[in-house]
Amino acid sequence: MSYSKTLPVNTAIPFILNHKEKIPNYTLAHALSSGWMWQIPTQDRMGCGYVFCDKFISVEDAQKEVETVLGESIEPIKVIKFDAGRLEKFWYKNVLSVGLSSAFAEPLEATSIHTTICQLFVFLQRYWRYDKMIDNVTQEQYNNDMSLMYDDMKDFLSVHYLGRRHDTEFWKHIKENIELSDKVKKLLNHTKRHIPKFDYWEHYFGHVSSGLYNPILYNLGYLKPLIAKKELAKKNWIEDAKTFWDREKEFMDEHIPNLLDPNDLYNILNLEN
Repeated sequence: MSYSKTLPVNTAIPFILNHKEKIPNYTLAHALSSGWMWQIPTQDRMGCGYVFCDKFISVEDAQKEVETVLGESIEPIKVIKFDAGRLEKFWYKNVLSVGLSSAFAEPLEATSIHTTICQLFVFLQRYWRYDKMIDNVTQEQYNNDMSLMYDDMKDFLSVHYLGRRHDTEFWKHIKENIELSDKVKKLLNHTKRHIPKFDYWEHYFGHVSSGLYNPILYNLGYLKPLIAKKELAKKNWIEDAKTFWDREKEFMDEHIPNLLDPNDLYNILNLEN
């Protein structure tokens, strides 16, 4: 099953950057003309890449764009082509497809790590018994469960592209042609009057809910502070929210200054080695 009408990026050029000074303690996803660029710090380098749609930019021009943005030359490790989508059947007869052999959406949010772990966990916890291994009904249930999880992940990723940007052909295409599922359309309509809460979502092992969705929706402008304030007031939760925030802030103010800086950790590890 293809996801290309919802997630149109299909090419990635990974590359490496050296640390300039300190090792940052965060990852970065930066929207570019035809997709987005990631920068992930490790102990000795920055793992980076540009993932884009080759219908709107060539590999050569994508490299030039990255170099212009960064202000330095890069050497792509390779060019990775992919088609976003999943299998119709993850488990067929005596073959179980797991991880990248079964599905791939795109690098954003590293969902493949999450879904691979969930696939294995669900299979081993619920189906690793001989009497169930030969049961077609059980296989169908597993396939339905995994299809739901991957399709929900696809929906979650699609929301990341729903900002207000339309300054390039790629972003115009996203605005005018991207296919959103009924679930996403319902969610966006829900945010006009409510803040999606934990009980809004369908719950199953591996599901995506408000903890992941709401920060994205807020930063894209779909969640309004005024609506949140009204909902808290309606349930008399404003004082509780203030108390919770004050307690968390006190904890953070006390402990964050004592956390080990990633650069100090790097130096300690190097000394031990």
